[in-house]
Amino acid sequence: MSGLNERIRAHGAWRGELAAAVGRYREWLERADLSDAAVMSRLARIGERLRDDRLTVAFVAEFSRGKS
Repeated sequence: MSGLNERIRAHGAWRGELAAAVGRYREWLERADLSDAAVMSRLARIGERLRDDRLTVAFVAEFSRGKS
């Protein structure tokens, strides 16, 4: 089970790093005067989805097989 916990934590860290990279990209586009409203809106939605995304894990097995 600890392997699963590590992978879930790694996934969360990856999402956080990706959200930060998208934020830095947005800032760079603005500083370089390469942005427009459509691009900024799309990047904002990507950032929101990364922050709000949830990972769902389901365990499926027969009755009384130690899932809890």
